[in-house]
Amino acid sequence: MADVWQLKRAGDDEALEKALLDLVQMTETESRASGWGVASAWYEELAILYQRHKDYRAEVAVLGRFANQRHAPGVKPPQLLERLDKARALLAESKRG
Repeated sequence: MADVWQLKRAGDDEALEKALLDLVQMTETESRASGWGVASAWYEELAILYQRHKDYRAEVAVLGRFANQRHAPGVKPPQLLERLDKARALLAESKRG
């Protein structure tokens, strides 16, 4: 996890994206094995990264991936589902012009 924050501070977005995707995969694997829900943090960090680059298609994809998982308890899952709706609107708007 410290590596993620170091990559973020260093501005190495390519390496950051790869690390976050690996963490998302790991949390999904752990969730399936344990029966617990996924933690939202890595999905949220990816969504932030994609939105910063105006890659709304990737943002929608990662948030949709989150939406299709069993969620850990907390306030973040509903917030990320709201963010998914907003990202879909941004994607639609970007396609219009």
